[in-house]
Amino acid sequence: KNIANTFSDTTYRAKQFSGIGIVVGNDGKMKIDEDVLTKALTENPSKVGRLLGKDGLAGMADRHISFAKSQQNRLFPSISSALGINGKSSSLYSSNSLMRMSGYSSLGNLFNSWI
Repeated sequence: KNIANTFSDTTYRAKQFSGIGIVVGNDGKMKIDEDVLTKALTENPSKVGRLLGKDGLAGMADRHISFAKSQQNRLFPSISSALGINGKSSSLYSSNSLMRMSGYSSLGNLFNSWI
């Protein structure tokens, strides 16, 4: 939910962006109407600067990228954190443990063949 809230600021400005010729199609691709953008740049360059600059689209993109990078460890944990503190869980797969499990498996197979 936190990630969804973080990126929700892009939708409320959709009308402002379309007013300068920038829209996002149903396919998710950004499309630019060059004639509308040229007219907006000619008539009100400061408005276009605000919409596209550090407080506008470019700034939002930068903040979203920074946020996503800061959250990547939560989405994709490291191997050591997945295996447990100091890799204690990984000892289950060490050669000694595997040999013991193999022995138990062989013994179990032997019992199964007698039953």
